[in-house]
Amino acid sequence: MKQSACNPPNPRINALTIIDVDTIRGTISESAHLLQ
Repeated sequence: MKQSACNPPNPRINALTIIDVDTIRGTISESAHLLQ
C-alpha cells in the first residue's frame, strides 16, 4: 500500500524538476545574452 501510494507522485515530481531545469536554463541563457 505505501509503495503504491508513493510511486505515482514520482513521475510527476520528475517532470516538474525537468521543467524547472529547462526554465532555469532558459533564464540563464537569456540573462547571459543580455549581459553580452
